[in-house]
Amino acid sequence: MISDKIGIQLHDKATKSEPLTDKEKVQLEAWYAQQDSTESYPAKTADNAAVALRLQIESALSQLMKITQRIQQVAAENEAIRLENQSIKLQLAKSLGRQTA
Repeated sequence: MISDKIGIQLHDKATKSEPLTDKEKVQLEAWYAQQDSTESYPAKTADNAAVALRLQIESALSQLMKITQRIQQVAAENEAIRLENQSIKLQLAKSLGRQTA
């Protein structure tokens, strides 16, 4: 691992077109690789977090869809029971009306 101090010195030397030894070139390339790795790590972490959030959102939406379908099913069943109760009340009222007549 190349220290930032050495890396910066080598970088300055290279950008000023000063000659670098073979060892310095290797060190500079290693330092550049370290910098790239360090700089890309937060982006990868952010990408991973975004993917995890997307998966959580998709899961939540799927659950909401299932719950919504179940609510619609229960509402339809309740409506059918309400209509059946209304029909039974009418039949009962007719039956009681015949018995009193």
